[in-house]
Amino acid sequence: MIPTLLMVPLLYYALMLIFRELELSLAVYSYGRPSYTRSGSTLKLLSSYIGRRLEARGLDKKLDDFLRSAGYPFGLRPFGFLAACAVFAVLALLYGLLVGISGLRLAALLPVSAAVPYFLVNYERKRRESQFRAEMPELVDLFELGATADVSLESVFLAVIDSARSRAVRREFERIAAEYFTTHDKTSCLNRFCERVKLPEASVLSMALLQGDRTGRTREVLASLSSSLYNTTLSKASRQDKTLEYKVLAAIFLLMASTVMLQVYPYFTVVEGGLRLLF
Repeated sequence: MIPTLLMVPLLYYALMLIFRELELSLAVYSYGRPSYTRSGSTLKLLSSYIGRRLEARGLDKKLDDFLRSAGYPFGLRPFGFLAACAVFAVLALLYGLLVGISGLRLAALLPVSAAVPYFLVNYERKRRESQFRAEMPELVDLFELGATADVSLESVFLAVIDSARSRAVRREFERIAAEYFTTHDKTSCLNRFCERVKLPEASVLSMALLQGDRTGRTREVLASLSSSLYNTTLSKASRQDKTLEYKVLAAIFLLMASTVMLQVYPYFTVVEGGLRLLF
């Protein structure tokens, strides 16, 4: 059972690739045509119907915000996310029928399998947030250097893209740079950046860039933000060091306790034998 469950993420990734290729093929085939093919029309109608139902219940925006905060992993949108949950539930049902699972175990397997896409997206969201938190001090330093040297925002975006270590940060700033190169609207670009990266550091960086243009003190605002992020990073590192020290002390205490127990254990057997002779 465990090897089969380990195959579930691989099946999910393969299904998402198939869905994306199918969507791309339908889009290319129908480019310049008045409508999709029959299968594409059915898929489009089903997607629009589910989208209307979700929007009527107010779930469409919540799902879209959740997927946007994760960077739309695997190209998922609300309809694709729900379709993936349904596919996992169907696969779990087929697996349960094949291996003979029934009753409460099958009933518990279905919701757990349907929740697998949620756990994957949530894991991707947390991983993306940790990557942005780790690189945010360096990014703010680059913006501060650009403001000090009076470098254009386009050049700063390119420098940030070149210096980004993680793929998520690089892709996000590539998107921001493309939007800014096209529209030259800093406010809308930074607002969308805050919507996609829901971190306090990202919001403060956007406000610093916008307020700096209004007050003419961009460098001072970014310098304050950089120093605060630097202090936050130092305090976080010190807390991690203390946590590591506590873990090492706990491991040493357990090792000492186990060593003492090994040394004292033969005396317990002697004492136990003596007590049995007396009583």
